[in-house]
Amino acid sequence: MTAAFDQAETILRLHRRRDGIFDLPFADPPWEILLTLFVAQREAQGAAVKDVAASSALPQTTAARWITLLADRGLVERTGGICDGSAGRVRLTPAALDHMERLLG
Repeated sequence: MTAAFDQAETILRLHRRRDGIFDLPFADPPWEILLTLFVAQREAQGAAVKDVAASSALPQTTAARWITLLADRGLVERTGGICDGSAGRVRLTPAALDHMERLLG
């Protein structure tokens, strides 16, 4: 799993560099969220929605909407704060972890 996590971290760093250099609103919210959660799950059991938003460089409301879509597609699981969508924690489902491993590994 280490190579896939390293690849995900490299992509996220590249995105932050790209955003800083070009000063343009590049956007691929679901991919940023999936990468962020994949990296977060190496060491923990998911992440707070507000932390996913910050790490993905997304407004919290945008991140919450995309997390809802990803949950509806069976790619993320939410715990706590499900009523407003912005609180609580999220993590990749086992299927999403497998997809990310196959893609990045």
